[in-house]
Amino acid sequence: MSSNPRKSRPQKLRVGTRVRYRLPGSFLEAVVIEDRGFIRRGEQVVRVRTINEPDFPDEFDTPVRLLDVVEPATDELAA
Repeated sequence: MSSNPRKSRPQKLRVGTRVRYRLPGSFLEAVVIEDRGFIRRGEQVVRVRTINEPDFPDEFDTPVRLLDVVEPATDELAA
């Protein structure tokens, strides 16, 4: 069994995934709207749209490490 000294990439977040953006003592509800790729020091960056958050920007880019998954994206289409 060989050991790999490189860090493995975390699981990618997909478009449509509902997430929470961590703030000190709180969080923002959001949904991933675009995968920007592994562009910031090898970290995946995604664009999110906030949900019912009038005091924050509607959309912004963030590293995935600052997000918690609330509900994974689904491939099913609504009937």
